Amino acid sequence: MKKLSLIQRIYGASFKPKQIMIVDANSRKPAKNWSIRPIALGLVPLIFVTVGVLAGSYYLPSKPITNMLPQYIQLQKKVDYLHNQLASSEANNEM
Repeated sequence: MKKLSLIQRIYGASFKPKQIMIVDANSRKPAKNWSIRPIALGLVPLIFVTVGVLAGSYYLPSKPITNMLPQYIQLQKKVDYLHNQLASSEANNEM
């Protein structure tokens, strides 16, 4: 018998379908019979990660975040000031 090369063994292990059988617990008869290619178990998560990375890189902010930080700090100070004003006016209204 001829010995298989490394490429043929890799192909056989990853692309040839494997049978998965699910047995019903009560009747002990096969409930489902699936044929799964092992390469799919690795490719599906890889595709999801690749799509996520591409979507994340496509929707990057238009300005660098370091340029937006001073503006954020200034707006946060305004929000805090307006929040304090609102709280003090509500306190004055209750009196």
